Amino acid sequence: MTDDEIPTRPGGAIREDAANWFARMRGPDTAADRPAFEAWLGESPMHRDAYSRVAEVFSLGKGLGSPRHTTTEAVETDTPPRRRHTAAAIYAVLIASLAGAAGWHWVREQTAPRPLIVASRLTTTATGLAYATSVGTIRTWRLADGSRVTLDTDSALQVAFTPALRALRLVRGRARFDVSHEVRPFVVSAGVGTVTAHGTVFDVRIRTGGTVAVRLIRGAIDVALPSTQHTQMSLRQSLTTGEQVVFDAGALPAPRLVRLPVDARWPEATLECDRATLAAIVAEANRYSQTPIVVGDPTVAGLRVSGSFRIDDAQKLVTRLALLFDLTAGRDADGRLTLDRS
Repeated sequence: MTDDEIPTRPGGAIREDAANWFARMRGPDTAADRPAFEAWLGESPMHRDAYSRVAEVFSLGKGLGSPRHTTTEAVETDTPPRRRHTAAAIYAVLIASLAGAAGWHWVREQTAPRPLIVASRLTTTATGLAYATSVGTIRTWRLADGSRVTLDTDSALQVAFTPALRALRLVRGRARFDVSHEVRPFVVSAGVGTVTAHGTVFDVRIRTGGTVAVRLIRGAIDVALPSTQHTQMSLRQSLTTGEQVVFDAGALPAPRLVRLPVDARWPEATLECDRATLAAIVAEANRYSQTPIVVGDPTVAGLRVSGSFRIDDAQKLVTRLALLFDLTAGRDADGRLTLDRS
């Protein structure tokens, strides 16, 4: 089954499978079950999403339907009998939480992607319009031509439309462009390069260090660098759907296909992880928060996880990761959120 195919099992059955896997992966036979679990996760994005939502349900309902001391004791001990009790308690919480369709709908509403619209601004400059977002903010605007632009956290974009050209410059951060088709070229400048679109959807990100990453989601784009004294000619690459190119002032390499980008859902403040390290998830989440998450233990930072994670709420993310890995969530003397071994 490819990632674009829809599983034949109905949604309720998938959620039940996810609940079973969540309980098994916190039980005594985790190592033996992991290959089958990874295979199940990889069958469909719907499986990863269902597993992630089950984790959300468990986080919201942990301890409900059973005495608190029973759950706590089961989680904190490593003896096999207690481990079995842990899995049973987890499964009971999950089934109770998933029992009613209304309850599941409520959980989906709480965890569904939502627009982030605070602390963003639109200003007029001498050369056109300037759009910007602050840390922790994601915002979408509709441009004068009908195109839509979504700015990631701490990003800025300049827009100057003329009768002959739709010119934009990404000053910092990341943007997703959903381009309306018309006669005027739609040209986005970032770093030293330009992206020319032809009625399409694509991401542009200025990375730390100044390199620029361009990924085509749908349609067709051309990425170009200006001529230099060494080449005496411009460099240009055409991208097809799913391809990405990363360039700097010195080179424009051939684009490569990115099959499952973890940040494809960044406008929803969501990471789609397939055995991503905890360190990578934390690093991305820290871009959205004034309160950073700190992982001091290298063995904790190297833990791998699959699923969908919202990264716009650092406290909730720390809580979820702590539950998934039996870690301790806390704060250090500087007020930073921490994850460590229990």
